Amino acid sequence: MDWDEDGRKDLILGERDGYIRIYLNTNTDADPVFNGYDNLLLNGNTYDVGYSSSPDICDWDNDGKKDLLVGDDNGYVYLLINTGTNGAPLFTTAVQIQNGLSALDVGSRASPFVFDWNGDGKKDLLVGETYGNLHYFENIGSDEAPVFDGTTTLETYDGVVIDVGHYSRFVVCDWNNDAINDIVCGYYDTSSSPTGGVRVFLGGYDLFADLAVVSFSGPAQALPGQEIGDDVDLRIVNQGNVRCTSFEIQFYLSSDADITTSDEPLVLGEVDIPSLEAGEEIDVTANAGMAIPADTPIGTYYIGPLVDYKDVISESDENNNATAQQILVDAVDPIPDIKIDGKDGTVVVQQTAEVSLTVSLLDGEMQGDPQDWWVIAKKGGSYYSWVFTVPWHWVPGVSRTYVGPLFDLAPYELHYGTIPVGTWNITFAVDAPDNIFQGTYMDEGRVISF
Repeated sequence: MDWDEDGRKDLILGERDGYIRIYLNTNTDADPVFNGYDNLLLNGNTYDVGYSSSPDICDWDNDGKKDLLVGDDNGYVYLLINTGTNGAPLFTTAVQIQNGLSALDVGSRASPFVFDWNGDGKKDLLVGETYGNLHYFENIGSDEAPVFDGTTTLETYDGVVIDVGHYSRFVVCDWNNDAINDIVCGYYDTSSSPTGGVRVFLGGYDLFADLAVVSFSGPAQALPGQEIGDDVDLRIVNQGNVRCTSFEIQFYLSSDADITTSDEPLVLGEVDIPSLEAGEEIDVTANAGMAIPADTPIGTYYIGPLVDYKDVISESDENNNATAQQILVDAVDPIPDIKIDGKDGTVVVQQTAEVSLTVSLLDGEMQGDPQDWWVIAKKGGSYYSWVFTVPWHWVPGVSRTYVGPLFDLAPYELHYGTIPVGTWNITFAVDAPDNIFQGTYMDEGRVISF
């Protein structure tokens, strides 16, 4: 580091006694010579952090002048802003770096290093400590005014926490010239035969999670205020090389297919995920009460999830966390819905298993209109109908279940029991009240019993 901007490299060293020594080069840049040192001054007095000072030089506030971060023996990191010039630095205050609402604290012997670790164009903070770990503090503020709230202990690509024993002091660099960040870390072994050394952790992999949406589906149509959680399916995967800790998913209603935090959150649309291993893929269950906001005007929108919407996870790719599908908010037509064991599509069961068959209906703008109601099961060329008589039961053939006005039918269980062997296609439909099956508005499911 050229401390006094004279074109010659100098040395700035931390001290066990808490001072910071400045050794100015009195010879050439290619052949440095040092004749004594000066202690760093703070407001005209020798700066003393108490014990085990560890400085890192950076331009913290992007004003073109070198500033200082200094770690101390208590695990804290202090910021010294240069109020002088770049060639003659001057420091008047030392302010503790904050992490959330508290002072940033790594336990003891903090060793800070400023670096844009996640490649987002903003300086982050990495800090070594007594027990040999490296702590990563992501900058959630701006490059010229960093803000930190939370920390991650760095791991190797296979998920092993980096631990050099004791007193980790490090730099990030491209050690093997492969254009990938590496870590060179000094350490001290406190065993019965203590030794010091240096370890190199070659990058090769980005040490980040990568949360990605694999698939998403939701209802094509809904009423304002309607609960749609049971009709939403979402699958996500951690495509990164490290496990990620807890994060949240929020479902939104948007005027376009680009889902962002500026869109309208769905009521009860947040889902908490406790953790996700590297390579792990999970199906996300939305809150059953998740609903379209009741004051949503009639129109065509998009719904979709935004994974890690609070942006707490450092990811190698932040552009694959959202997706969307179109939805019509206005149930103009009735919407029948049939579910087998609470699921849409095909359900495969053993013939000894008890199966639940439920139906529900959004009556739309036809509320109160008389219609034929049908629940029909087909196996091969044979038909069976569920009829609303006393007792309610299945009868052979195509028979009307009920005739009467449409109304908003909450999920209603028609059947709970075993299903004979075979493939059964089951239809729930409503149509004109003429006792002739047209299936004008209908939904279908399938049970394969073996």
